[in-house]
Amino acid sequence: MKIVAEDTRALCAEKRAQLTARLREEVERAELLRLINRNGRYGAPNIYNGQREIYLKRVLNAVKILCYRKNVYKTRLNKLLFYADFKHYQLQGQGITGLCYAHLPFGPTAD
Repeated sequence: MKIVAEDTRALCAEKRAQLTARLREEVERAELLRLINRNGRYGAPNIYNGQREIYLKRVLNAVKILCYRKNVYKTRLNKLLFYADFKHYQLQGQGITGLCYAHLPFGPTAD
């Protein structure tokens, strides 16, 4: 990213800005995935993540759908995500979000 920003001869200013922004997004995404995968359960599809790799856009879209027109608190949102993932896994053999869940006293939560 530093090379793209510094080398003014290779690209025009507009293309350089676009490429720099895209590279910054990719670096942020990779860093976020590294932080999410700190316990090693989010790598390849396995039984903990519903046989699906985590995809952040899919998680965000599921949250948007579940929160549409309602005031949904964190506890309820975690339960809704859990039930949606498990019902989809029961019907299709794959979860929706790829999240891993933990058992807590007030219900499941994304781990």
